[in-house]
Amino acid sequence: MSKKPKTYKELTEFLDSIPGVKEHVDSFSKRMGRKILKRRNQLGLTQKKLADLVQKVTGKPMHQSTISEIEGGSAGTSADMYDRVLRVLGMTELEIQFSERLDAHDQDIEIHTSSIGF
Repeated sequence: MSKKPKTYKELTEFLDSIPGVKEHVDSFSKRMGRKILKRRNQLGLTQKKLADLVQKVTGKPMHQSTISEIEGGSAGTSADMYDRVLRVLGMTELEIQFSERLDAHDQDIEIHTSSIGF
């Protein structure tokens, strides 16, 4: 076993060397979670406040724990759940681009969003 990583860069390089870790971190649900977290922070909302707004706007139940799961990249998040949260965050247009990599088992995913004022 090699030495323990001491810096962030060493840690990310170490994690990237473990089979499946990079794919997990780069998965669609993880990327969407990071986009949603970033937008929520831009708007100065807590997870609880966002959940309350989603429930108020959509009329469907939403809990803080669900927002946490979405932002954490839960693979079980439904398209409807993303839609409800993204609408409330003003992220009205979503463009997803898949690009092939040289390795047939690996694809790069880019997610672009457009936001309207809140």
